[in-house]
Amino acid sequence: MQIGEKIEYFSDVSEIFHSGDDHIIKVYHQNVPRKIPLRELHNMVAACVLNLPVPRPDQLFEVNGRTGLRMQYINGYTLLEIMGKDPSTIEAAGAEMADHHVRIHSKSGQGFPTYDLRYNAVLSEFADANPAEGGEIRDLFNSMPGGTALCHGDFHPANIMLDGSKSFVIDWLDANAGPIEADIARTLMIIDYGGGEKVDAQSRARLRGSYLSRYMDSCSAQPNDEHMKNWYKILVELQSYMKSVRSRDVTK
Repeated sequence: MQIGEKIEYFSDVSEIFHSGDDHIIKVYHQNVPRKIPLRELHNMVAACVLNLPVPRPDQLFEVNGRTGLRMQYINGYTLLEIMGKDPSTIEAAGAEMADHHVRIHSKSGQGFPTYDLRYNAVLSEFADANPAEGGEIRDLFNSMPGGTALCHGDFHPANIMLDGSKSFVIDWLDANAGPIEADIARTLMIIDYGGGEKVDAQSRARLRGSYLSRYMDSCSAQPNDEHMKNWYKILVELQSYMKSVRSRDVTK
């Protein structure tokens, strides 16, 4: 299997390399269990079957003791890169995001992992470490209605790529069957906090407003506003807890 030049890409679980003219290889880190790339391959194949704009997956193989996933190469830029180069595109980017998200949420999540599998372990850990706050968040999570819609799980501007007139949604590792309010809330959280101080508050507000307005105008199954707010609270608290755990691990 041909492995070429490394592509600049930030991830906790993998690196990406060119593989010929029209493919890339996502090589997962040594400590990542094989079930992770297997899950991503499964999710990508299932999304392709649903006729969603996904890079075509090819195959899994071993690379020096690590698992690699070969897939179609999208020769373009992410929405995040495009907005960074030209802030006048922010509103159009928000609308592009919403259109993709509405289309994804219109599909059934049957055959995808269920959303609770992603959160159960960290919810229990949070509740054990901090019974007051963690217990409250776990109780709120358990009170939320479920869902069976297809959710991307990590939907944000860096996971949408434009190649000429075509756009693709990438990174399907966390795709799941669940409530659309949870998926929207995660996107809003990333818009609000992702990228740290490199992204100014005005740009965040413009992107958030454009995305949310277009989504609400386009979606036939209107999300529940109260449920979105509750999911936003759950996800922000879990993100904060996981960040504190990583910080403690680094200082040990």
